Amino acid sequence: MSTSTALAAAFDLLQEEVETEVARVNQEGSAAFAAAEHDRAAAALARAKEIKALQRRCRTELQAQADALVATAHQLFAQTQHVDLTLRSV
Repeated sequence: MSTSTALAAAFDLLQEEVETEVARVNQEGSAAFAAAEHDRAAAALARAKEIKALQRRCRTELQAQADALVATAHQLFAQTQHVDLTLRSV
């Protein structure tokens, strides 16, 4: 598995986990609101906002960092392609 493929898979997994947590918090908030437990519903809303902020950071900051790491890895790999292999006896 290439580095970029592995990173893409990791981001997909993280995204799935975040979506699962969002669904759980939505259900919790909905149940709290239906039961007129407004403090608990407000806490669920606050938690949902935190999760969505994390999701945005994952999409922007972490993706940019991962892209930079992959670009660096590609550059390093490209440099190794220019090594003169005729110097084996040195």
